[in-house]
Amino acid sequence: MNTHIIKIYFFLWLSSFAISCNINAVRSSRKVLVFTKTVEFHHTSIDDGIKMFEKLGHENNLSLTVSEDPSIFNDDSLKQFNAVVFLSTTGEILNYRQQLCFKRYIEAGGGFMGIHGSSASLSHSDWYRGLVGAYFKNHSTIQKARLIVHKDKKFPVTKSLQVPWIFEDEWYNWEAIPENVNVLVSVDEASYHGGEHGKIHPLVWYHEYGGGKSFYMALGHTTESYSDPKFIGLVHDGINYVCNDTGLDYSRVKTPAPPEQNAFRKEMLVDNASVQEPMGLSISDDGRIFYIERRGNVRVYDIDRKQTSIIGTVPVYSEHEDGLLGIALDPGFSQNHWIYLFYSAPCNQFNYHLSRFRYDPETNHLIDTTEIVVLKIHQEHAYSNHTGGRLCFDKQGNLFITVGDNTIPFASKGYAPIDQRAGRTEYDAARSSGNTNDLRGKILRIHPEPDGSYTIPEGNLFPRGMAKTRPEIYVMGCRNPFSISIDPRTNFLYWGDVGPDAHKDSLEGPRGYDEVNQARRAGNFGWPFFVGNNKPYAEVDFSNKKVGNLFDPQAPQNNSPRNTGLKILPPVQNAFIWYPYAESQEFPWVESGGRTAMTGPVYYYVNDSLLSDQRLPEYYNGGLFIYDWVRNWIKVVRMDTNGNYTAMEEFMPEGHFSRIIDMQLGPDGMLYLLEYGNVWYQANPDAGISRINFYLRR
Repeated sequence: MNTHIIKIYFFLWLSSFAISCNINAVRSSRKVLVFTKTVEFHHTSIDDGIKMFEKLGHENNLSLTVSEDPSIFNDDSLKQFNAVVFLSTTGEILNYRQQLCFKRYIEAGGGFMGIHGSSASLSHSDWYRGLVGAYFKNHSTIQKARLIVHKDKKFPVTKSLQVPWIFEDEWYNWEAIPENVNVLVSVDEASYHGGEHGKIHPLVWYHEYGGGKSFYMALGHTTESYSDPKFIGLVHDGINYVCNDTGLDYSRVKTPAPPEQNAFRKEMLVDNASVQEPMGLSISDDGRIFYIERRGNVRVYDIDRKQTSIIGTVPVYSEHEDGLLGIALDPGFSQNHWIYLFYSAPCNQFNYHLSRFRYDPETNHLIDTTEIVVLKIHQEHAYSNHTGGRLCFDKQGNLFITVGDNTIPFASKGYAPIDQRAGRTEYDAARSSGNTNDLRGKILRIHPEPDGSYTIPEGNLFPRGMAKTRPEIYVMGCRNPFSISIDPRTNFLYWGDVGPDAHKDSLEGPRGYDEVNQARRAGNFGWPFFVGNNKPYAEVDFSNKKVGNLFDPQAPQNNSPRNTGLKILPPVQNAFIWYPYAESQEFPWVESGGRTAMTGPVYYYVNDSLLSDQRLPEYYNGGLFIYDWVRNWIKVVRMDTNGNYTAMEEFMPEGHFSRIIDMQLGPDGMLYLLEYGNVWYQANPDAGISRINFYLRR
């Protein structure tokens, strides 16, 4: 940890720098945290800024803690500081939990000072943008400019600053001009080149925000700034303004405190003796856990009796990745006892079946004779890859079904499998994922009817009756959508799409990325013509290895001779989260290594005494749980009120997981995990069903 403490206790009535300032002495020294972490650009003038603060500390009874260690942003540590300074910080300098603790500090009455590059920090946080007052867009070259000083009683230095004030710096432009702030210094754009705001271009301001006080100055790029008396005078008065001398009041705080990670425990409910190659689970309103195994068994765990039973076995084709793949209980299960299963039909049928069965609660068995095949989807078996098969109902009773691209990826070097040569059908995902007239490589949305048929809800990607399309399609352009969830409040759809294997970019296209996706409405998510945040692949002639043009995300063309759908496809939607084998610059919290992106539920806290007191705490309200089958982690994704990504945080980072293959919320508000075990295609000793218990520290 690169942290040093400078504690100097002097009681001075007047500052020693060349500015007339009245300083009120306080009985004990003010404690100020000067935070200097940078993730992106590092200003060499930070060291000069530290020296300036050391001098101010000596002259003004300040006890300084200078640190670039973000772990100091916790409740216990922050409570000791009268103010926090971000000295030219840049990038994503705090994780989500640390940001929340900082927000709680401000809500308790804490003070914040931002200098120069700090307006280019924490870009995903709307709260932080509001705290600063404006966000960095770009800057001019270093040059002299004329500054306009606005006198203010709270800032004595503004009375003595020479008008106009000529200063040399790089001049920041803002994404938007700050509003509801008190401007102390602005710049005359006529005096330099590169301004973008016209007559009103603020550079230094202050305001009250979220329970605390904030002061920001865009000056400070150069080394010389930190020895300039006028600049130092602004910093001095800014510290004097933001310092809380009356004490923080955490009773005012509205943001829930982050729970300690050791407050969570994983409780094993069903061990490997009754969990063999598990694929999915669905939990009834009374807490029973229905789950499936790839080779055809359907089981139920009675949580009250702590008993597991096989309630049925479905004949399936189980070579490669095929088998019994998906399960969902009907929304009216407590009355009608219907269970939906998605499986690979026995080998002579070459179809996926979505079937409805009736469960008999008296005999605790599926009734085989009640099977109704609701939907059949063609597939090729030769080497079946990328099956999908997950099922999920929304609150309107619509059933979402994930279907993989049914394509062999191993002959395209980890890039787009779009081989158009004769005899290479299973190596061409344009015939499936990129085909508007094929149900593979899609997420379907249908409304099952009581008679076993289905209707098409309004709002799917293609209207009923449109030529060369299938009306069941809600999302197209998927590779291997192996998990799915619905936000019960927004009805947004989330899924994990397992990506291709290329390790580096090439002329054929980008390296591989896994995706966590969000669909607010029906759309095309790009595969096999795009991956990640719409990174395009190139058309490739596999017969002569000739690389052609990149695909156009606004109007991608499917030129495959196996395409039975539209040639011009809908515009491509961006991935919500994407990450490669290597470390991700955009999403550093996902780490590196093998990857299999999966999505769990969006959690909403309900203050109901009938729910378990060990349910997930309110802190996770509105968070999307995601997990990675290979990397064995769970993360929580945070979003703003519109559903835009803002942050990601670890969940149980010290927990041990063995290839989580499904994750569901129970009616008790607790999180249930289905773990496959570490080796594919076999029963594993570390497979099982577990529950996450939260123990509140009182």
